Amino acid sequence: MPFTDILRTPDGVMLETAGGFEPMRACGSGFDAPGVRLDCAGGRMTVLWSPSAPERAPKRFRLRWKGDNRAVRLVYRPVWSFNCTEAGWHPVIPEEPMPWYFLAHDGKTTVGCGVKTGPNAFAFWQVDAYGVTLWLDVRCGGEGVQPKAPLLAAETVSAAFEGPSYAAAQQFAAMLCPAPRLPSRPVFGSNNWYYAYGNISRESVLEDAALMGSLVDGALRPYMVIDDGWQKNRRTGYIGGPWTPNTRFGDMQETARGIRERGCIPGIWIRTLLSEDPALPDAWKLHRPEGPQPETGFLLDPSVPDVLAQIGEDVRRLRSWGYDLIKHDFSASDLVGPEGSRIGAQISPEGWHFFDRSRTTAQITKALYRTIEDAASGALVIGCNTFSHLTAGIHAVLRSGADTSGYYWEVTRKNGVGTLAQLLHQNGRFYMTDADCAAFTPRVSTEMNLRFADLVSRSGTSFFCSITPGQLSPAELARLRKIYERASRPAELEPLDWMHTACPGEYLDCGERVSYDWFSDTAGVRTFYA
Repeated sequence: MPFTDILRTPDGVMLETAGGFEPMRACGSGFDAPGVRLDCAGGRMTVLWSPSAPERAPKRFRLRWKGDNRAVRLVYRPVWSFNCTEAGWHPVIPEEPMPWYFLAHDGKTTVGCGVKTGPNAFAFWQVDAYGVTLWLDVRCGGEGVQPKAPLLAAETVSAAFEGPSYAAAQQFAAMLCPAPRLPSRPVFGSNNWYYAYGNISRESVLEDAALMGSLVDGALRPYMVIDDGWQKNRRTGYIGGPWTPNTRFGDMQETARGIRERGCIPGIWIRTLLSEDPALPDAWKLHRPEGPQPETGFLLDPSVPDVLAQIGEDVRRLRSWGYDLIKHDFSASDLVGPEGSRIGAQISPEGWHFFDRSRTTAQITKALYRTIEDAASGALVIGCNTFSHLTAGIHAVLRSGADTSGYYWEVTRKNGVGTLAQLLHQNGRFYMTDADCAAFTPRVSTEMNLRFADLVSRSGTSFFCSITPGQLSPAELARLRKIYERASRPAELEPLDWMHTACPGEYLDCGERVSYDWFSDTAGVRTFYA
């Protein structure tokens, strides 16, 4: 199909500084404005800035390519961080920001346009009938960046594919991430969050581990992840550090040892950027306008070297206790403010900056993730509420969806089932995706969660369950045991109806068509859950 060529030099570029937006002048392979240049040679968008003009520190670039896109019928958009039903196929919505990349489809051909993973800018696209727009947000927090050297903001990629859209999405994802970090084995096990919601102890964790160990046979052992609730100062309204155990756990090495004795691999949760230490130096604090206050803790500024050193020390301590999986949470919302993937085009509020003005928010975020990965010393790291394109190539697993639920099946259907299908093409190409847990509690349908667990086990993605003690009958445990056995083997799944619904129910599993009914248990979708 005819579609805008975004691999050539843009037709025009707008620059935003503290003084507002202004057009840049085309010059050779790039565009110039006083004190700022954007070089576009070979699709590598490189920013050069003159330190003699601090008021000209660049904030955003708006690149425009003209072209004929009138044949496009559907456009796929991914998400910034984790999915809350935003990911999927839609009609062309010109105003819609599409984070990192997009796919355009005319019924036969699929065209992909994006930036490679690991960019130094937050990038989003917009598509209309007569062209394509790329926004590059190079701010440091909410103000212009002052780079000390040329800044490679992003590298563009585009390709056209004939045939099924899902295969095209997989091929394009591989082009965007030439060097993914992937787990060395299937990832599956138990996580206690969705039945306990933080009300946990060493005894409850070891009981969970014993159940998990009994459900899995074979050489590959399951993970037992201790989620939020083990740390010293946890209370209503505060889920931050210090990262030392509370009295319900005591010695965390003993807890890890007990998990291993019950046939599981120990895993643990942490939120690295929140502290309430009264001795915290003011220079360590993230001074964002809407940041937490003393009663709810202080956010840490990871552009401060001493903060990164402290985070590395916290992660190394978890590792020294014997935890072979570390799940770090909340960094996306802690870094830029709004919750989850719903940050939109604004990304971060204006009027603030990190301590290090010379780096973009994207650069500072990647340095945080690398610090955690390095400090984990070979442990499997799961990024939860981390930025997708910035996680790829650093962590092996990304929690790709918003929370599932131990209270309402609809939340699991929306955030779990929908996420699995709509982001499955990233699995094994960016990282291993994780659509979150099947939650077996008295409040939700066991049958529906068994179906969800069965689907995830066929996908080759990360697979975890939260199981209320005593909730499952012997027959249900037998079904779950077979599901875990399948999850322990490599797998590949294709959603067949992903272009037509946010909640796919038709799949191809190794040549076998499988169908799932996600709605009969509740006679459709309840508008009012309670």
